[in-house]
Amino acid sequence: MVWQRFGNYLLNNQRSMLLIVLILSVLPVVSSLVAIIVALVTLRKGWQLGGAALIASLCPRVLVFLLGDLNVFLLLTALFSNVLIWVLALILRRSLSWAVVVQSAAGIGFLVLLLVHWIYPGITDWWLQNLTADVQQAQPLFGSSLPADFPARTARVATGIQLTAFSALSLLWLVLARWWQAVLFNPGQLQSELHNVRLSRSFVLAVAIVLLIALLSHNGIMLDVVPVLVLPAIAAGLSLMHYFAATKKYAIRWLVGFYIVIVVLFAYLVGILFAVGLVDSVMNLRARLNPKKHEV
Repeated sequence: MVWQRFGNYLLNNQRSMLLIVLILSVLPVVSSLVAIIVALVTLRKGWQLGGAALIASLCPRVLVFLLGDLNVFLLLTALFSNVLIWVLALILRRSLSWAVVVQSAAGIGFLVLLLVHWIYPGITDWWLQNLTADVQQAQPLFGSSLPADFPARTARVATGIQLTAFSALSLLWLVLARWWQAVLFNPGQLQSELHNVRLSRSFVLAVAIVLLIALLSHNGIMLDVVPVLVLPAIAAGLSLMHYFAATKKYAIRWLVGFYIVIVVLFAYLVGILFAVGLVDSVMNLRARLNPKKHEV
């Protein structure tokens, strides 16, 4: 397979790997591939070579910034995204647990969000101004379908949504990097790992407390953190759905139908996945669905 040969070449030729990462980082179209390569190298070779690949991936953007062709926001988002996937790859390499990875992603997102609000207290007003302008421009397309308070409500959680999107993409690239590693060294292992993502009860308790505070206090920062903390439970819910589908005769058809429904009823299904992920952490639904397989 091409991916096997390419992966082996990257892992066995360090200088060539760094040069390839450096060249690919110049091309925005393949930036996702660069992130996956950084994660693969980190998973297989550790923090030092993975860190070198990370630095190589960031050098072109830093250079463009120094030349004045890249604004600070784009540079910071690139730094956050690339560093995040490197850190998550290190966590996965050490813990061998996707539950620890998704919980760590939420913890990192929580700290970064607090830092953003501390450095830029007016971030919510900034989002409100930009969202109001965007809604006004999009008004001819949507007509009166958007509520009048849409910008104000969205601005309160916009930073959290942005960080959640970065975290979700980083997790996706990490999954692809782990798939690549599994293809090279232990085929079939990834499916078992992704079918058993189950959150710890202590994490779920912390999430429940934060959500309760957010609902009762209407504090701006606490509301903004909600999307960040919801992501791990959604990931755990997806894991359970894939596990359940694997027990069915037509697993592929079941999953295709499930994702079609998600696209159509996104808001409702995300809420259900969130609830399922939380319930599973307490009740271990896999053991109830397939008790023989989970007997001790």
